[in-house]
Amino acid sequence: SNSFCSGEKSPAEIASMSAGLSALRPSEMGQLVEVDAGISGECRQSLFRDHADDTLVVRTGRAITGIYCPKLGDGFVAALDAASGTQLLACHALNATRISFPEANADGLAYLLDAGFTQARRTTRMVLGPPFSWRPDCIYSRIGGNLG
Repeated sequence: SNSFCSGEKSPAEIASMSAGLSALRPSEMGQLVEVDAGISGECRQSLFRDHADDTLVVRTGRAITGIYCPKLGDGFVAALDAASGTQLLACHALNATRISFPEANADGLAYLLDAGFTQARRTTRMVLGPPFSWRPDCIYSRIGGNLG
């Protein structure tokens, strides 16, 4: 993982500052869980259920392409494409004191370096059990060291 170090803004304030960003609709929880599972390789529905009211998303048509849960751990950001990911990362950087994500995410790294962030440290991801399929290039801010 890469870690970067940099005023609290509420999710509603953040959404109003960024075109294309809006609150998660209750009817979209299943879609959010599917997008996250495709990225993380895990079913983390119970984590998102507790943060649904604060979750912001980017949509392409009706499809969720990016997820931002500012109050889930360190502030979770994941996206299926670089445009959605860097848009949400820019919003997260408004409040974040530290942003950590897999080194495979070259778009996130480039965005933060261009924005003036500096790399603070590197860590190693540890996994217990058999390997599983995940997309580290789609994680723009991990939940935390214990949840990925």
